[in-house]
Amino acid sequence: MKNINSDLLNTLDDLSRTRGIDRETLLTLVEESLLSAARKAMSKTREVTVHIDRKTGAIKCLAKLFVVHVVENPEEEISLDDVRNACPKRKSSQRSGCVCGRRTCPKAPTSAKDAKSGKTTQTPKADDDKRCPVEERYCEAQPGDEITWEVTPKDFGRIAAQTAKQVIMQRLRQVEKHNICEMFQEQLNQLVTGIVKRVDYGEVQVSFSAPDGSGSMAEGAIRREDRIPGEDYDEGDMITALLTEINADKPGPSLYVSRSHPDLVTRLFEREVSEIAEKLVEIKAVAREPGFRSKIAVASTEQRVDPVGACVGQRGIRVRTVVRELGGEKVDIILWDPDVATFVANALKPARLGKIEVDEERHTVRVEVPEDQLSLSIGKKGQNARLASKLTGWRIDIQPEAPPEDDKQEDFEERVRRAIEAMAKIEEIGPEAAEILVQSGINSLEGIIAAEAASISALPGMNAERAAAIIAAARDALG
Repeated sequence: MKNINSDLLNTLDDLSRTRGIDRETLLTLVEESLLSAARKAMSKTREVTVHIDRKTGAIKCLAKLFVVHVVENPEEEISLDDVRNACPKRKSSQRSGCVCGRRTCPKAPTSAKDAKSGKTTQTPKADDDKRCPVEERYCEAQPGDEITWEVTPKDFGRIAAQTAKQVIMQRLRQVEKHNICEMFQEQLNQLVTGIVKRVDYGEVQVSFSAPDGSGSMAEGAIRREDRIPGEDYDEGDMITALLTEINADKPGPSLYVSRSHPDLVTRLFEREVSEIAEKLVEIKAVAREPGFRSKIAVASTEQRVDPVGACVGQRGIRVRTVVRELGGEKVDIILWDPDVATFVANALKPARLGKIEVDEERHTVRVEVPEDQLSLSIGKKGQNARLASKLTGWRIDIQPEAPPEDDKQEDFEERVRRAIEAMAKIEEIGPEAAEILVQSGINSLEGIIAAEAASISALPGMNAERAAAIIAAARDALG
């Protein structure tokens, strides 16, 4: 039987008192760790358990063995003589307790002092329903019985002390991590500011001060997918991010934060715009493509307050502060409107729009845009239209605006005039023949060559000879 260092038992008591760490939990963890150590020190085929006496620190490794006359397999068998020699009735030195060494064992004898003689007598407990985990009626053991037997390896006390220290330190780290995480619970989905420690394989390690002002530090991280594309981080940089996840129980950083989440834009405006805190301005929606552009829709709860102006700030100071915090990301502040068509029109600004049709059934808004506003409304690589769709929650179908009917007529007449002029310049054709040809649908030199001579000769004022001359002239003109 080996003992844990008494200093460690005292340490457990101190931790339980000062840190609120449950002593029994620590001892159970030590037992589990010692079990792994015992299995490494002994045969892997042997099933063992480990028990630590809660008062004395006594450690025992216990195994189930079969009682036999002659031992052939020491891993699974024990001789009847060894078992009988361990009988408590033959071991007077153990009268103060059970063979397992635990004074609290339900099978341990009780002591009583006789009032007349002054002698102390011990009476075994008669509760057969409560058995000692070690002593299983050694005195009555017979071949074939299965009993629990101590199999503690040599030098197990040193292993036990090392294991106990490791478990205590690990548990301390877990408790400290849990306490830190508890402090940050109210900060979840809020802004936190920390200092960059390093960048590991794309993941940024950040240190955050505990919100209680105690000076405790929490380790956090920005995952690769939560970074702003193209944003670089150097050791010592001060960084503001959105706290998205608290990791109290799993290995790894205690906190996970994001620089790419849309709510980061929301929280930054809430911090900069006092009217939002005062409930005079409300953020209705945010759409974001991190590192490039964000659109934020705002509304006012008071007619006297301009929500867009409040977010922009005097001389743009408020929005510039947000843009600077986002690393130069562009931010469009949009006036929210309950009318879908108006809201979509606002979201697509600065483009000028034409006709807007809302299809409630398909949840689609069809927008006609003048030709010169088409690229502006769609944006670079479709960004403006994409963000407007995310912001409004509607699918937006942008189409070029159809020209008016009178414009179409003007375009047709202009094309006819140009075709006649082009043909009339050729001497063999002339203005009169050119007009006849264009009116009949032949409006180019290529069309003349492709037409049959008989078709041209059948036109008004034409004959076979004239048709052949016109075709020859067209060929000469085209070379």
